[in-house]
Amino acid sequence: MSYKCEVIADDSGQWCGNALRFATAIEAEWYANDLFSRWTAVREKRVVESESEQMITARVVANRLEMWSDKTRCNKCHVSLAREGNGTCECGGLIEETGWER
Repeated sequence: MSYKCEVIADDSGQWCGNALRFATAIEAEWYANDLFSRWTAVREKRVVESESEQMITARVVANRLEMWSDKTRCNKCHVSLAREGNGTCECGGLIEETGWER
């Protein structure tokens, strides 16, 4: 299970969200409050459970949003690499997941 933030930001009254999914409702609420403070058009905000098969794509660490990146890179020279490669870079480094990014 994951949680998402939704907002009403116009006169339509429709709840809208994005692709960010959080492990906890508290993290999603933090993000909802952050959006509410930055977007002047937000009229209402809420946190809801998202579909169970959706993976967590964001987290909050020390009051900062971090998003998951599924890109890969060389662990030695940090050049971007295709996951389909043979697992090594020209410099001799290995492919690694970049993971959480600010």
